[in-house]
Amino acid sequence: ISFVGQIKAFGDKADRSSLKIEDRVVVHSADPAPSTSYLRDTEFRVVSDVSYLVPISTQVPMKLAALMAGRGLSIFDAVLQTKLHVQ
Repeated sequence: ISFVGQIKAFGDKADRSSLKIEDRVVVHSADPAPSTSYLRDTEFRVVSDVSYLVPISTQVPMKLAALMAGRGLSIFDAVLQTKLHVQ
């Protein structure tokens, strides 16, 4: 199962070089120590390392990203980028 959403916060030791707050991401299912928190009606997924976050292009609908998690998402994004370049 993969979780899809936006980055809302980083831990103190997180590598922030490739991601920023509000980036759309899929949480890769291989995360060895995931946890879930709730605040009001919102579910938060806490990951052990940002390396388990796969960025989602703004051109990919969130529902599709959830289905394609991981390598499929990277391939789909490459196809979209190629399509834009060809046009």
